[in-house]
Amino acid sequence: MRGKKRTIQIKKTAIEEELLKLTKKERDPRIKERLIFILNLYHGDSPQKAGKRVGVAKSTAYAWLKRWNEGGYQGLAPNFKGGAPTKLTEEQFEEIHNQISDDGEWTVNKIREEIKARFGVAYSPSQAWKIARWKFGLKYSKLSSKSLSKNT
Repeated sequence: MRGKKRTIQIKKTAIEEELLKLTKKERDPRIKERLIFILNLYHGDSPQKAGKRVGVAKSTAYAWLKRWNEGGYQGLAPNFKGGAPTKLTEEQFEEIHNQISDDGEWTVNKIREEIKARFGVAYSPSQAWKIARWKFGLKYSKLSSKSLSKNT
């Protein structure tokens, strides 16, 4: 004999109109997808059916329902950090950033060499690029003949 089927009821902590507004203005596609899932539950879908409508597995649907019931809108935000911990402290990143800012010019290789010389940590070119882009907010663009001619 099989066990009794368990169902989890949704806690309607928000008015449907509020959910619609949140869904329309949400920019993060992951949260938007989860809000659509919750709206489907509000309209009477089972977690399994609502999950199927947004293309997620039954286990994911129940996880999202649980997160909504426990945390509402904030509970739908992804809660993963991802990746390995950084090899440098925030203070060390700040030191490198200040050095590069003072010099006025930077390259990915310059960042890599500076980190290696100061802290003995070797980063790949792609990781050094991510540091430059996301930690330091630096942007890179190639010079073109058009951009050179505009400055002359």
